[in-house]
Amino acid sequence: MLAGLRLMGGCKREVVVRLMRAFPTAKIAVGPSRPYGLCAYSEIVVHTEAWQQSPWNAGYFDEALVPALERDPVILDINGDPRDGDTPMQVLTRYQRFLDWSTRAPRDAYWKDLLEAHRALHDSSKPLVRADYDHAIDAWAWMLRLDPNATPEAQLAILFHDIERLVSEADARHEHHARDYRAFKEGHAREGARLASTIFARCGIAPEMRERATRWIARHESPEGGSHELALLNDADVLSFFSLNSPGYLRYFGREQTRRKVEYSFRRLSPQRRAVLLGLRLVDDVEEFLDEQLAREAREAREEVFA
Repeated sequence: MLAGLRLMGGCKREVVVRLMRAFPTAKIAVGPSRPYGLCAYSEIVVHTEAWQQSPWNAGYFDEALVPALERDPVILDINGDPRDGDTPMQVLTRYQRFLDWSTRAPRDAYWKDLLEAHRALHDSSKPLVRADYDHAIDAWAWMLRLDPNATPEAQLAILFHDIERLVSEADARHEHHARDYRAFKEGHAREGARLASTIFARCGIAPEMRERATRWIARHESPEGGSHELALLNDADVLSFFSLNSPGYLRYFGREQTRRKVEYSFRRLSPQRRAVLLGLRLVDDVEEFLDEQLAREAREAREEVFA
């Protein structure tokens, strides 16, 4: 579990405020000594110089941090230039799935059982299934960061939006073989909605809530012309791909499929959310592909103005 963050003395107040707003369940402390409230936790040091080093090796940090975060309550100690406000935000963002987001979830009695059912569906002995679980929790965290008042239906949808992959891609991924990538993803969404509806019914979710959540799951790969909740679902899903999954996606699929995925994901993201991407720590190839999309967007905007 990620309990929180301790920052170097001299850290700017606005950095602390921004972290507290983004991660309301995390303990944030400043200074060279450990405040009393943090003494019960293990401590892992993250050096800002290493985190910001290029090329960035996400796997190195994951191997160092994830086993401890899975085992113990941990405080991450950001050690380095106190003026560096980017590293604390990037570190907490990458490992936000280990924060306790359940305190921000609906207070309905069924919610605890639903989270347990969601966890039980994922066989953690399978690396791809474990990655899907991590993505679901991380995307849920992104949803609550983007909209702390996200409806219960939206939260249901984000947690279960990729449930279809537990059936079709638990042992190997197939999306790079699709002749029509958009059609493949839309089929994944529709089948996921069907599976999720069965799970929701079994967990006692009210029919009206179940219908709304599954409708958004069915359309989560096609956000055009949808509701606020559908846009929120897409934005959370896409931001989680970039901030958490993109390094592993690149290792698994290689450069060309990752370029295709970055373009597809960027197009799904709401224009007003695209600036969030600039604050994420990305591996070099993904950053290169994202820069291509940002340059294309700027060029298209200029052409529209002067058309």
